[in-house]
Amino acid sequence: MGEAKRRGKEVGICIYCGSTNNLSDEHVLPYGLGGDLILKKASCSVCARETCKLEQRLLRGHWWPYRQLLGLPSRRKGEQIPDLKVTVKKPDRIETFAMLPMAKHPIAMIFEFDPPSILEGRK
Repeated sequence: MGEAKRRGKEVGICIYCGSTNNLSDEHVLPYGLGGDLILKKASCSVCARETCKLEQRLLRGHWWPYRQLLGLPSRRKGEQIPDLKVTVKKPDRIETFAMLPMAKHPIAMIFEFDPPSILEGRK
């Protein structure tokens, strides 16, 4: 991706909580989604730790197949996420478990749900 683009002026305050202590740089979009715009001194250490945990969970979980499909960057080159353990509910309501290889992970899944009861006139 090359050199990250940095906003010229420091923000000087945490964009999440307003703290002015222990500020670090903050990606506008996570690096793992191709984000290269950085706000200087825009996240305190407490908020940075929390956003990092959330980003890591999403980037290596829910968004992993999309990232692989699109060839988005990763700081851990060559890392492959292990197969996903999925729960399959059969029509007879019996649950079984299966391992879904990431290489065969569907990019989109469709789930069928009953409509909300309010739309059918039920409470």
